Amino acid sequence: MIPAQIPISPFQYTDLGRADREVEEEAAEAMLQNHLGRPFALTSSGREALALALDDAGLGRDDTVTILTSTGNPYVSGCVTRTIERVCRWSMKLESSTRLIVVIHDFGIPYARMDELLKTGIPVLEDCAYAFASCSGGRRVGRDGKYAIYSLPKFLPINYGGVVCGIKRRPGMLREHRETILNVVGSELPRLSTICEARLKSWHYLESRFAEIGCPPALPLESGTVPGVFMFQPTPGVIPENIKRAYQKHGVEASVFYPRHAVFVPCHQNLTPAAMDYMVAVYEEAARCKA
Repeated sequence: MIPAQIPISPFQYTDLGRADREVEEEAAEAMLQNHLGRPFALTSSGREALALALDDAGLGRDDTVTILTSTGNPYVSGCVTRTIERVCRWSMKLESSTRLIVVIHDFGIPYARMDELLKTGIPVLEDCAYAFASCSGGRRVGRDGKYAIYSLPKFLPINYGGVVCGIKRRPGMLREHRETILNVVGSELPRLSTICEARLKSWHYLESRFAEIGCPPALPLESGTVPGVFMFQPTPGVIPENIKRAYQKHGVEASVFYPRHAVFVPCHQNLTPAAMDYMVAVYEEAARCKA
């Protein structure tokens, strides 16, 4: 049996070459700048976007980057921490050596205390990897920090690409990569509201289906959030790591959110009811083996 392929990203290989080639680069750039609310630079990935912002901040080995998350969770992706470790130290609290605060809008959930951070006078970098379209107080996240970074594949049907706002220099990029990113952006941004509605519909469908088998959402869908994943709490006695392995075996990109031991699965605009039912079925099968 060939396993299904259901990634966190809405990208599918059938998307290659599908971008609207009639979209002009200047028009696509204008659309993206209007969405972000400020000038930007394209990068090959969200990780490169973070590295460029850290470089612009002029950090030294004795400096500290303080990482804060919108869920209050102490787990941070190695993509973030390893990139910071190449430059300086990191902590999950404000230190006397803190020279930059990285705010992670976890899975699209806006950080609720941005005003407090901005009053510290310490530069803030907003990690909007999952929060490309989320809002807080009616305002798009990513517009308040000195820097903002984005990972395009987490929201758009493309397999690479990032965005960084707030840096002084414009990084180089292969012409064909830039063209592809702008073609996708120019094709997708005009239908942003439709994409957001589809993601919310997918989240509620998954909420309903997993609730039927005793798995409530691990994180509420807060106002303004456009979800990047659906996260649920396994039924008592079920080992989350086993569920993760079962999903991976069956072609579903999933992981465990520590230390809550919740499981998260894809939740995007290109999911069909059949694909979401499949994710529920994989869980049910795996949950029968609790050991």
